Amino acid sequence: MPRNAYFVSIIGGADLDFSEARVASPEVTVTKIALIGGIHLRVPDGVNVTVSGFRLQGGTHLEPGLLTPSPGAPTIRIRGYALNGGIRISRLG
Repeated sequence: MPRNAYFVSIIGGADLDFSEARVASPEVTVTKIALIGGIHLRVPDGVNVTVSGFRLQGGTHLEPGLLTPSPGAPTIRIRGYALNGGIRISRLG
């Protein structure tokens, strides 16, 4: 995974599977921008995850235990911006 990854969609969501990705730096930022459509993001084991952004209609669903920090592990920062659509983050499909 590169240090910064950007995904933009006007209508329609994104299903991004990074579960087997190798993180290139201690901190990686994934930015998803959509007018209508959510995002399902699968992250690899052994990384920390933070979530920020804005969703007018739509929430954030995180797999239980996903935000438990692992000292010294790389961090994936997820920034999601949507007018209509949520974010779902998991380690498995």
